[in-house]
Amino acid sequence: MALGTYIINGAGVSALKTKTFRIPEVPNEDKKSGVSYLGTPVYSNLKIRPFSYEDLDGNIISIKKGVTINSVSFTITQTKNIVTTPIQGRNGTEKEYVSDGDFQIEISGSIVSESNNYPEEDVNELIEICKAPIPIPSDSLISEYLNWFGIHTIVIESYDFPQGEGTRNQQNFSISAISDIPIQFETDEF
Repeated sequence: MALGTYIINGAGVSALKTKTFRIPEVPNEDKKSGVSYLGTPVYSNLKIRPFSYEDLDGNIISIKKGVTINSVSFTITQTKNIVTTPIQGRNGTEKEYVSDGDFQIEISGSIVSESNNYPEEDVNELIEICKAPIPIPSDSLISEYLNWFGIHTIVIESYDFPQGEGTRNQQNFSISAISDIPIQFETDEF
C-alpha cells in the first residue's frame, strides 16, 4: 500500500469519529527466484541438475542437461508413525509416538517452450529423470520450497504427462514422490 493520507469514516468507526491516519509504506521484501518467459516473478521453481547412475546391467545412464521448471506447484503431506495399543476395559487406544513418516510430495506444473514449438527436449529429459530407479540426489534437486521442509532428496513413485488441448508449446505433468534420507554405512569388513 502506498504512503498516503486516508480518511476513515462509517458505522464501524463511529467511536473514532473522523480522523486522519498515515500508513507508512512497507518495503516489498518478496524474494523471487527468477522471472518467467512472460516477465512475471517466479517464487518457487524446481531445478534438477544433471546426474548419472548405473542401471541393473552395469551401464552408466546420464541425465545430461537437467531441467528447470518455473511453473510448478507443490503439495507436501507428512504422516507420523504411531503405534496404537488397545487396553482392555478402556475406551480408545494407548498411543506411542514413534517417529515422523516420509513426506508425500505432489509436484504439478508445466514445461513451457519459449518458442511456439513443443518443448520436446525438456519433456524427454524430465521423463528420463522420472524413470531413474534411484533417489534424485540432493546435489541435483534444487527447490527452495522443498528445502523449507528439510527435503533434499526424493524418490519418484509415479508420474503423469497428460496431453492438453489448445496448446502447442506446453506440456503439463504431475509427479508423486516421497522424501528420502540417504543412509551411508561405514565398515571395514569387505
